Amino acid sequence: MFLDDLELPDLVKRELSTTETTAPMRAGLSNEGSPSQLDLSRTMRRSIARRIGLRRPRPDEMVQVEQRIEALEAQRPLSAHDLDELHQLREQRTTMQRRLARIAWVDPVDLRYRRHAVVPQPVTRAVMFCLMDVSGSMTERMKDLAKQFFALLHVFLERRYRTLDIVFVRHAERAEEVDENTFFHDPSTGGTLVSSALELMADIQKKRYPVQSWNIYAAQVSDGDNLPSDMARACGILTGDILPNVQYFAYIEVSASGAVIRGQTDLWRAYHDISTHVPHLAVRRVTERKDIFPVFRDLFSQQPERENA
Repeated sequence: MFLDDLELPDLVKRELSTTETTAPMRAGLSNEGSPSQLDLSRTMRRSIARRIGLRRPRPDEMVQVEQRIEALEAQRPLSAHDLDELHQLREQRTTMQRRLARIAWVDPVDLRYRRHAVVPQPVTRAVMFCLMDVSGSMTERMKDLAKQFFALLHVFLERRYRTLDIVFVRHAERAEEVDENTFFHDPSTGGTLVSSALELMADIQKKRYPVQSWNIYAAQVSDGDNLPSDMARACGILTGDILPNVQYFAYIEVSASGAVIRGQTDLWRAYHDISTHVPHLAVRRVTERKDIFPVFRDLFSQQPERENA
């Protein structure tokens, strides 16, 4: 209920996936097919119509004739009328037995199989890069806010999109691609070098997710701290290698406490300045747990709602 009206912004259909370009679709009925595709209801309807049209005796009719013949044969003596009736019933039984032998309960002409045709299906492929700062300047409370945001993002992506990859990258002074469990649970610390995460993301994207066939998204969470000497390199990678290739880049800055008003960090100032002329770069702040969901909805609400915000 909370996630159904959210979407990845500007998700465009690019090159079809090589593994999911076709899908079977219902294409009527056929007289031949696999037993697993037998349409039993239609087959039985045709069988009943054919048996009625050819006047195949019903089992209860055969039982009634047999019972009447047995009853007459048990009578002694038989009148002329009873003899005539017995003769007619025996002829009727013979005729019914011949019809039963000739008219099958289910004939091959009755069989109807569900037919499927393979048709091309447009498949939108997307990848989400999750970049998290785990350096020493990130307190446990900040890391908890970051993980809660990414957990919400992960649930949203898994529920809404079938053909979507998620790449987890965490960084201190060095960036590394990790699995989901390590990303959310393995402790790490160290210095801060934001460019290492951006550089690793750009490298992974170029090698595995060509821009002509993938919709590329990124969400970065940090406390805004970075080495002053690294700011130029980080901004250069962001503007030169990442933003031209992504559909959307969200930067979320976590603060130490909602009661503490922080000045603008170097990373916030740099990203905010870039976002003024790059509309698909969004920057937001989170200071308390209660801020996570409103910020998440603001970032991933459907287009008209986002423009109004």
